[in-house]
Formats: sequence, C-alpha cells, structure tokens
Amino acid sequence: VMSDNPNTEVPSNDLVWAANSGLALKGADGKHKFIVSRFKAKSRRTETPVIAEFVKNIFGEENVIIPPEEYNGKPLFFEGEADCKAIGFDKEKERTNVYVVGVGVRTNEVFCEWFQDNFDVKAIAYKAPDDIIEDLYHLDCLLFPVDKYSIIMNTYGIDKETIKEIKKHTEIIEMGEDEVDVLFNGLTNSIRGKHSIIM
Repeated sequence: VMSDNPNTEVPSNDLVWAANSGLALKGADGKHKFIVSRFKAKSRRTETPVIAEFVKNIFGEENVIIPPEEYNGKPLFFEGEADCKAIGFDKEKERTNVYVVGVGVRTNEVFCEWFQDNFDVKAIAYKAPDDIIEDLYHLDCLLFPVDKYSIIMNTYGIDKETIKEIKKHTEIIEMGEDEVDVLFNGLTNSIRGKHSIIM
C-alpha cells in the first residue's frame, strides 16, 4: 500500500508486515475500530500516516485512532496486532474485551494504560524473558488464540501472576521451557480460519 498523497513520506519496506500495522476491534458502541500503530523504531514511523489513510477507507475516518506520542508524560509505543491478542469472549457484550499485550521490545506498558483508559477493555501486560525475547520479540511468536476460549502460550519465564490473570479469562495450553524450540519453529504464527488452523 502506497499513499498517493504527495505530502506523505515514503514508508519503510517493513510496511508489508500487516500484523504490525495496527489493531482492529469492536468498540463498546458496537462499531468496528482500528488503532494505528505508534512505532518505536524511527525507520518505521513514516508508516503510521500511510496506514491511517488506507484504513479510513475501510473503517471510516471517525473509527480510526492514532495513539498519542506520549501518555501521562511517558512515550507510548505500540506495534499492532502482532503485540496485542484478544482472549476470551464476553457473551453478554458479544465481543472480546480482554487483551494480552506483549511489552518490552516494540510495545510498552504505557500503551496498556492508554488502551484501558480509552476503550472498554482490560489489557494484561505480558513480558517474555530476555533469553528468548531477542529473537521472539513479538507476542505472536509466543501466543496463539486457538478459538474464543483457549490459547497456546509460552509460560517459560513468565511471571506467575500474569499467568494467573490470563487464566481467569481463557484456557491456556502451556508451552514451557521444554517446548521453547517449537515456538522458534513458528507454532504460534499459525493462521486460524473459521473451521481450521493452518500451521
């Protein structure tokens, strides 16, 4: 996707990583919204206006949100659905309103604060251990929603309270220290269809 606006800078080659572009979700008002990524890497910041311009044609301008550069006096970074996974399902609200947010490399806890304060959601911060986050730096390398009620998730090196909090909202198929190699082979980068999972 390239912008035809002459005032928009040419984005980086990383624009092809669609999961990094933002997060689509159903808002409390029942409307579908899109939160555009606020990239930490300087080389990717030119992507934000291009993504915003494109998704306005799908969601409508009023439903496309760009997070602020700072929130509560702290820099905010967010790298899209690759770092933010919906878990569980609220039958009463007919939508998912609990998210696990991978924090550390590309997305920070400031985004979690902003996300919770501005949307009717709960954001659970998930920080992977240093010995694997260098290579598996997005949450989608560590967590995969199997369906509305269960996820495959790396639990190696994860804070016990974080795991406990996530279990309140979904069943976890745990991938511990002995299964880390499977994660490096791309298990959680699978594609979920309506009736099937492509691995």
